[in-house]
Amino acid sequence: MKNSNYVKNKTKYTLDSVFYNYKNRSLLKQIGFVILFILGSLFVSLIIIQMLGYNMIDALHAILTRPFQSFLYKDFITNISTLGISGLAFAVAYKAGIFNIGVSGQMVAAGLAIVGVSQSLTREVTISGEIKLETTTGPSGVIIIVLVAMLTGMFVSMVIGALKVFFKVHEVVSSILLNWIIFFLGKWLIIDGPLSNPNDPLYSLRVHEDLAFYDGGFLSGFVGALISLLVLVVVIWAIFKFTIFGKQMIFVGKSLTASKYSGYKIRELQLSAFAISGAISGILACIVYTANSTKAMPIPLVNLLPLEGFNGIAIGLIAFSNPVAIIPVSFVMALFSTTALAAAPFPNSMGNLILGLVMYGTSIFAIAYKIQLMTRIRNYLSKKLDNNFTKKWDTRVKNKSKFLREIDRKLSDLKIALFSVKIKDDYLGDATKESLIEKYLIEKNELKNKLNLIKEKEGE
Repeated sequence: MKNSNYVKNKTKYTLDSVFYNYKNRSLLKQIGFVILFILGSLFVSLIIIQMLGYNMIDALHAILTRPFQSFLYKDFITNISTLGISGLAFAVAYKAGIFNIGVSGQMVAAGLAIVGVSQSLTREVTISGEIKLETTTGPSGVIIIVLVAMLTGMFVSMVIGALKVFFKVHEVVSSILLNWIIFFLGKWLIIDGPLSNPNDPLYSLRVHEDLAFYDGGFLSGFVGALISLLVLVVVIWAIFKFTIFGKQMIFVGKSLTASKYSGYKIRELQLSAFAISGAISGILACIVYTANSTKAMPIPLVNLLPLEGFNGIAIGLIAFSNPVAIIPVSFVMALFSTTALAAAPFPNSMGNLILGLVMYGTSIFAIAYKIQLMTRIRNYLSKKLDNNFTKKWDTRVKNKSKFLREIDRKLSDLKIALFSVKIKDDYLGDATKESLIEKYLIEKNELKNKLNLIKEKEGE
């Protein structure tokens, strides 16, 4: 019976600590907001589809089933990885208080470096009278390509970081300008420059399969993309969770002034955040440009930056810059983006329409959460519908304060009683004294448990 009560109380305290703890309540509230706005945005999207003359039930069925079909699941996994890695690239910088809008430019620069280095590592050989291409490094050359992409992304990102840290140029302004400089430079290199492909007017020179994530095998491409995402999530989560460096980056993002007076090296931390974000953008380039059958950079037919970097901003914001939360958010968003690839009889723009509305709608939750929209509505309705609500709440607060003071008084009395029992050696027997001490200690522990339970529920 005693063990049963212990298990029961232990379970109760555990559940209370999970659902009433201040941090956990805040996290659950954030998750609730995200789910609410995703469902609301999806509902609005389906209504629009219905108004356009399509069946909203069929559209919902296509969203939930098409990505898992045999001809699309590889693209689905690749989309999850692309969205997740771009979200990580943004989230790392955002944790340090930096709004890195230059992920797209860093990705393009890394892509150009990948194509250029690939050509320098590839040579023509004659085998049985046939001219073939082979690499000087073999299959291990993919490691070189990844390192080159990461270093290129880091370099471009740190240019933006240097302008911010040393010259006070806002990162959004410098990122936008550098994005377009890289874009037009890349466009010239791919169309008229040394990276142009005379055999294919739509793509640059191709990356050799020994240097790419995609080598034509059944499991190639999407598997490497998924592994890259999972490894990056674990590494970034571990940095922020267990290292002093990661904690300092978070602290700088929360308060630049407090970090300065705490003696943190703000410049080094911000440059490090830029460097890590740029390195992740380089890995993103490896996925986007070498994890598919083309293994090349597409020639931009219009002057439009790649959307991967901008999608990462939405993913990072929706996931509250939490590396682990980026995975489920990317999964949900990939459902919509993959459906856009093959959603007949619906138009190809259906998936993009839903994706845009969901991203836009879920981004609004940050504003609603920040201004405590639901709390304001609840307080307004409570005042209108029940004028006694405030009085009841004030009475509850007063009773709680009175109860806490009563517990403190009883604890003080118990300390005096225990002291008195211990010094009364003259007329109290050992058995009686031990019995009283045990009784007082049990009562003391019960009062402390009540006090701790109240504080946990109130998030103190």
